Amino acid sequence: MHGLPLEAPAAAPPLLVAAARSHDTVGMSLERRKDDGGWEIIGRAAGRAPHLALARDPDGKTAFRLHVWSMDRTMAPIALRLRAANPSPAGERTLANGVVLTELPGFDPPLGVAAVKLDKPGLFHLDAAPPTLVWSAAAGQALGHGPEMVVAGGTRLWFADSLAAGPVKARRILPDASTALALTLPDGQSAGLPLSVAGSGPVLWIAESRIGQPGISVGSQDAAADGRAMAVGTGVAVALLPDAHGGDEPVVRLWRADGQTGELPLTLRQLAFPKAVQAKLPWGVSDGALGAGAATFYALPAGAKRLQLALPPFTVAALLRDGVVSRAIWSGDQPGGQAVDTSADSLLLLNTGTADGQVSASLSPVVGEEVTLGRGTLLRQWQASAGNRRFDIALAPGDCGKGLLLRVAGAVEEAILVQRDGIVRRGTSLPVTDDAVLVLVHKTGMAAAWLDNGDADAWPAADTLAKAEAPANPGAVSLSGPERQWRFDSKAPTLLHLSTSSPVMIGLRRPVGLPELSVWGQGGALHAFLPGGTTLLGLRPLQDGGLSGTAIIAESEPIAIDEGLGPKIRLAPGDARLFAFDLRQAGPIGVGVRGNADTARVRLLDSDGRTLAEGAVAMTSLAVGRYYLLVENRADGGASELQPALVGAARPDTGPPEDIKRHYWELVATGEDK
Repeated sequence: MHGLPLEAPAAAPPLLVAAARSHDTVGMSLERRKDDGGWEIIGRAAGRAPHLALARDPDGKTAFRLHVWSMDRTMAPIALRLRAANPSPAGERTLANGVVLTELPGFDPPLGVAAVKLDKPGLFHLDAAPPTLVWSAAAGQALGHGPEMVVAGGTRLWFADSLAAGPVKARRILPDASTALALTLPDGQSAGLPLSVAGSGPVLWIAESRIGQPGISVGSQDAAADGRAMAVGTGVAVALLPDAHGGDEPVVRLWRADGQTGELPLTLRQLAFPKAVQAKLPWGVSDGALGAGAATFYALPAGAKRLQLALPPFTVAALLRDGVVSRAIWSGDQPGGQAVDTSADSLLLLNTGTADGQVSASLSPVVGEEVTLGRGTLLRQWQASAGNRRFDIALAPGDCGKGLLLRVAGAVEEAILVQRDGIVRRGTSLPVTDDAVLVLVHKTGMAAAWLDNGDADAWPAADTLAKAEAPANPGAVSLSGPERQWRFDSKAPTLLHLSTSSPVMIGLRRPVGLPELSVWGQGGALHAFLPGGTTLLGLRPLQDGGLSGTAIIAESEPIAIDEGLGPKIRLAPGDARLFAFDLRQAGPIGVGVRGNADTARVRLLDSDGRTLAEGAVAMTSLAVGRYYLLVENRADGGASELQPALVGAARPDTGPPEDIKRHYWELVATGEDK
């Protein structure tokens, strides 16, 4: 394989073309340096005369490199030619009639390139594009072959192909609301589509993808997109204009919002609504109907308020301030809703479905300020029922882009983060790099969310270890004050048993890894693996007035197990035991628990306490080393007799059968050779 850096000054021509030629099959790849210093492949080609083309960055700051190799792994010579090109740009009218490629000298077979200056961004349909034609609508990208619908997020298009292919023809497409538009966003590219709107009421756009999370915004050509104004679901993003006559021709912006690489196929639908029915939403509880394809505009009382919505399927709820959408909710294909604290002055409901639906709303004043998360903020709330709760995250100017980490615990099943920059993340531990909207999908119980640095400063902070005290162990400790921090010094791994009689949040910082958070809304029990070394444990109250009640502390030693079933144990509800085993040969292993599988679970841990697998049964592959099995009984279960199970620690015997081995040893013992 041959590698070649592609370096050029900022003033170099915008196109770079590389072509190889050999008697055998040649492979080529074009790579771009990522922000983290690694490389990613942005273009590939193979054949006896393959070629690649690159639309360079205008500033020339991005590094690229080219790899060329024989796919047949022979020593046949490969002729490689590179050339920079700056073809004179044609206009859209010329593109519609056919752009003739400009020949690049010195290439065999002959290659040509073309540039087109567009009147504005948009969609273009290629007419009978040959499979050898490649194109790009963004700088810093390799020219590639793709769907015949070209998404131009800017005002330039570049083309490259064999001269034998003839002129390139493409025409602008003007989508409307009559049919869904299928298009593909190229890897790393966004699109801005000027779209015409019609009607007298709100207009809504829905982007849907089966393989990733789209992002969408709508506004004027010069308006900055704010991802927090879109509504999202799994593989769905929604944006809207509350008034079709509210300004100039809108631009719908599309991008890949999940932070993943690769192209994103999606469909875009435009829905126009009749003029919205005007109404007022009073304090208290309100019920009403929302017809299919109907829109209702509610004026809201002034000031901070808590809004609880229950929506029918396929419904959008938009919160507006001064006629501009600030936040939006999408119910999806199932009835849903959210609770949100807001200072919005109006609410717009849109039923995109084909059936009438019922809506309920509860509106109450917020005592004090709206809850907003920032660095160092601990959000703790008791959730009386399952649902979704929405909050704003506001970062200090110096915290944007600094890699803060949002962690959730307790009754939270999932956190959905929608950042101002359009990034959407889901999970229970999420990086936060910009102001955002946070949606907590929760069960009944105490929910907690915490935003910190995600490193040594994460609570409990590593620099507090020197001041932490060692509690009575085993023993009982009275809890008081705003926070308690304890240290546990272990010569070898043990299992910590900790229970409290009051609601607390617990942070456990082991010698390796980020702290783990646990939330007990009504008191509870923690069974935590303590590796060798010093572990820091912090406690914070989940109610006003500080810590209270008592903490009971104890430790237990791990029990050695080997292949097969381990010793029988009886665990009380919410209790746990730790087992240890050595794996002398790398390979697959299985772990589980014999007994009441409805209440018991196992967690497979490494020597640092990291969870490798979990469940009633689990399988994984492990390297040689010592591992630990934590067997836990559910707090709402009964006192169960359980046995840990381990399969794979002892490999099957591949030697001769036992009778042959006995005969061999008999021969050795008697000195016989036959």
